[in-house]
Amino acid sequence: MLKLVKNLIGLVEKKYYKKIILLQILMIVSSIFELIGFASIIPFIALVSNPDLVTEGGRFTEVYKISGFDNIEDFIFMVGVLVLLALTAGTALAILKLWLATYFANLVGFRIGDNLYRYYLNQDYEFHLANSGSYLTKQISVEAIRIKNIIKSLMNLNSDIFLIFFIVSAMLIYDIKTTITVTVMMFLVYAIYHNSAAGILVKNGLKISIASQARYRLLNNGFGGINEILMLNKGGYFYSEIKSTGDALVKTNTINQVLGNIPIHIFQLFLFGSMITAILYLLDIHNNDITKVIPILSAYAIAAYKLFPLIQKVYVSLAKIKSNIPALESIQSDIKNIDSISVFKDRKYGEELKKMSSEISLADISYTYPKQGKPVLNNISMTIGSGQRVGLVGGSGAGKTTLIKIIASILRPQKGHVLFGGNELNRKDLLSWKTKIGMVSQDVFLLDSSIAENIAFGIHLKDIDFKRIDECLNKTKLDDFMSTLPSGIYTEVGERGVQLSGGQKQRIALARALYHKADILILDEATSALDGITEKQVINEILKDKNYTVLMIAHRVHTLKNCDVIYVMNQGTIVDQGSYEQLSEKNKQFKKMGYVD
Repeated sequence: MLKLVKNLIGLVEKKYYKKIILLQILMIVSSIFELIGFASIIPFIALVSNPDLVTEGGRFTEVYKISGFDNIEDFIFMVGVLVLLALTAGTALAILKLWLATYFANLVGFRIGDNLYRYYLNQDYEFHLANSGSYLTKQISVEAIRIKNIIKSLMNLNSDIFLIFFIVSAMLIYDIKTTITVTVMMFLVYAIYHNSAAGILVKNGLKISIASQARYRLLNNGFGGINEILMLNKGGYFYSEIKSTGDALVKTNTINQVLGNIPIHIFQLFLFGSMITAILYLLDIHNNDITKVIPILSAYAIAAYKLFPLIQKVYVSLAKIKSNIPALESIQSDIKNIDSISVFKDRKYGEELKKMSSEISLADISYTYPKQGKPVLNNISMTIGSGQRVGLVGGSGAGKTTLIKIIASILRPQKGHVLFGGNELNRKDLLSWKTKIGMVSQDVFLLDSSIAENIAFGIHLKDIDFKRIDECLNKTKLDDFMSTLPSGIYTEVGERGVQLSGGQKQRIALARALYHKADILILDEATSALDGITEKQVINEILKDKNYTVLMIAHRVHTLKNCDVIYVMNQGTIVDQGSYEQLSEKNKQFKKMGYVD
């Protein structure tokens, strides 16, 4: 158990340590008040059953003299009121303890999930190659949330064991073998409470469903678009969005769970309050001579009422802890690494590298994917001049896509160097480097949101530059299409752009690259889904701006003709290079692949 507590503390953010200590103190104080209320019932029943205790000497006599009452009946009534107040205070503290413990456990559980999401979004592309999106989603949405069950169970376990110890100790002074029968009024109280809380539970259940759906959508968008997130460095946006859904779930889950547990406390208050009221009423109207057995019987009945549920709660807590230990072990290593990641930074324009215009050089680049023995790239060297149009051609598996991911710093070469302006790109340069690059793949990722939000990608709707959106739509020939949509740029595209054609999705991706003011455009079959006329219009619009350096993988002849230089790749190496005309004349592979008119 100590090892479990140590491991659990390692998962909780340090800012919550003080709250944990204060909450544990509150839970112990609440237990003490419950004990006071419990312990006060026994002498009260003894006093009611035998009023002569006031005159027989002892503590009752001392208290009676101090109280200043003139008759025993008023004194007993006062004691009953004080007992009732003590029980009410204990019940109120118990409800407060329940609320705070439940809220805190939910808060920590969801924060662990939010921080895991941030951690995963900060990992490099190789990490995501090795870990599927479904696995990472499970880590966040299932395993991390299960930790709250351990936290809450541990806190409850401490206070329950404390309470059990003192109840058992108090009851050792008695020697009785009886129990008490639950009255019908108990069921009535439960029915009234359930009828009152049902509406709130249903309403919150709907809120939880909506928030959970939004959370899963964000998870799907985040991991499905990891290329775009890494390139545009928009992990912070997605983290802030998922954090807001976590806040909603913290509140609604807390309310529902508290409402589910309050009845036991209300029932306790009602039971003891009814008992005291009934005794005072009967005493007043009948003046019965209650035997001395009743206080002892009542004491054990009350002890049983308090003790049995506590024992059950201890068992349930231990069972929950045991069943959720695998979740703790599953995410423990990732949580420990969270502090090592850098804080999200927004994509800003004007960094040192952004201001520079210079050539890109690759020197002896080699790369092998994890768990694959054969290199995908082998000693690649090439130079891309500033403002140059460069084409990459080659058969399937030649290494073209891997090469552009190396240039974009999505992948890091295992051998060789990427240089910009003659200087090697180090890890400290990556954020600035990525501000220069706009990468558009054949397989376009779109958010399940509006067209405007897909173009701005990772920018809140209120912060989008809509004038720039219009400029990008015009360059990608999407403005006419927007005019046909009732909601225009606010049209929802559906999950992964299901409501758009392949060509429309590719042009939105191109508009995205242009919106973020990239200097280097990397196009991986980025216009393959466009018809020939539209493709020619879009490419010509992009290429006429000499401020862009363009690196493209393409198969259409008219696209390649626009390139200043074309590199021919085969099995991870560059086998030839030259202009379109030069390769058309001398390279048989180039002709064989159908690149020549």
